[in-house]
Amino acid sequence: MPEVGELYEGARGSLYYYDGAALWRRAHELKCWPPQFKATRRGVKLFEYRKNDRNFTVSDILILREWEPGDEAYTGHVYHVRVLYVLRGPDFGVPDGFCVMSIEPLEVQP
Repeated sequence: MPEVGELYEGARGSLYYYDGAALWRRAHELKCWPPQFKATRRGVKLFEYRKNDRNFTVSDILILREWEPGDEAYTGHVYHVRVLYVLRGPDFGVPDGFCVMSIEPLEVQP
């Protein structure tokens, strides 16, 4: 039996996250700059604005990896969130090809 939070790499590099309820969720590893990463971890930033080049969907898992752009390196901090809602452009001022996702933290963190 896999562990909660375990990642599995599928065909063509797709990532899947085991959620503990015998389900594998599609997962995406994303760079997240320090101010936005910290705000997400504190619970004050409950959304992600991204280029929708991965066709994000409800129940996807986002693996946010803190990225220091000045050093061009990951800091080692990681935070997992679940997508609750996806607003795709060009609706409500969101540019075409982009999306805003409502997110919530996962109960089990790495």
